[in-house]
Amino acid sequence: MKKIAYIFANGVILTPACALIIFSGSLLYDMYTHVTVPFAHLSPLDDQQLGGVLMKIIQEIVYGSVLAYVFFKWYRRERLTEHVEYPQGYEPQEGMNTPPGNWNRA
Repeated sequence: MKKIAYIFANGVILTPACALIIFSGSLLYDMYTHVTVPFAHLSPLDDQQLGGVLMKIIQEIVYGSVLAYVFFKWYRRERLTEHVEYPQGYEPQEGMNTPPGNWNRA
């Protein structure tokens, strides 16, 4: 669970940097005002904002993938531990004195 919290916190901490780049009204680096932009139809400010959007999208995809991987790895390990501790599961076994119907499984 610590890994999951760490990955989630990293994603949250990087969000303000992306927002600063995306919603900035002016160029953050003046040296880009006189540089040839690879996409000639974009102004330097639009190029900066596009970079911020791409950075955020790629960040979400990467962190989401890693978060899902770590979560399901943890889930499988917990299920395996549960199966080792309770190999019969939670269903009533023959010969046990359990009430019929829906009984407490906890």
